[in-house]
Amino acid sequence: MISKEELGKLIKTARETKSKEIGKRYTQKMLSEEISKSQGYIGDIESGRTYPTLVVLGDIAVACGVSLSFFSDIEKQIDEYVAVKLGDYPAETQEIVKDYIRTGNERLDFLGGQEQHDIRLEGFPRDKEANAAYSKKDLQEAFSVSSMSKIPILGTVAAGIPIYAEQNILGFEEVPMSLVKNGEFFFLIVQGDSMIGSRIFPGDKVLIRKQPIVESGQIALVLVNGDEATLKRVKYLDGTAILYPDNPSYEPMIYPVSDIEIIGYVAQVIFNPNEKK
Repeated sequence: MISKEELGKLIKTARETKSKEIGKRYTQKMLSEEISKSQGYIGDIESGRTYPTLVVLGDIAVACGVSLSFFSDIEKQIDEYVAVKLGDYPAETQEIVKDYIRTGNERLDFLGGQEQHDIRLEGFPRDKEANAAYSKKDLQEAFSVSSMSKIPILGTVAAGIPIYAEQNILGFEEVPMSLVKNGEFFFLIVQGDSMIGSRIFPGDKVLIRKQPIVESGQIALVLVNGDEATLKRVKYLDGTAILYPDNPSYEPMIYPVSDIEIIGYVAQVIFNPNEKK
């Protein structure tokens, strides 16, 4: 398995390759803007502090004009892994498992470790006779080769009072793959009632699409003064960002644009059926 440090060096090499092609430096900042990620995130990847998801790695490959195999022969790794784990299984079974791992890379990060795949494989019948009776449909259901994707649920965010943005993962929510295929997403659980005018209530889960820019008037998750997170409708006026609540009980918050950081916008709200609306 390729290490974070080795992968980071390869991504830096890919940027340098792009620089030669375009005849000028292709910086981390330029790459981050092209794939809609922060420059700090690209820096963390190149320095070996974190693994990118396969989706991000694919975006980097496209931006730098290289193939995905430039970074690591992912297909070979998957083939070898399945051969070791399911060497006695029919080819059709192995292909279904490979398909699952490929489609699941975004949430299980095959580059970063295979423990979660190992857990899923423990449920497979181990002898050939039992395996022969294990139908293709059974395999597809067992390995979730479907149109669903698991999205992490992060710690709560107060819609009325800002709280720290750094949160632990509380669990996962399955959503249609079509809803989250373009971008990086996560859920946050709402606390506070400042956005009830937009039918966002305490206990609801908001699906956030990560991106550093939103259009004026969109509801976004915003970092204020670098360390406080708030859910508000963002409007821009003369170099300032006005964070509007959708509740007349709260006043708008006004900041210089340089004092806020957009984390992402609200793509969908999943209502809490136990909360009285």
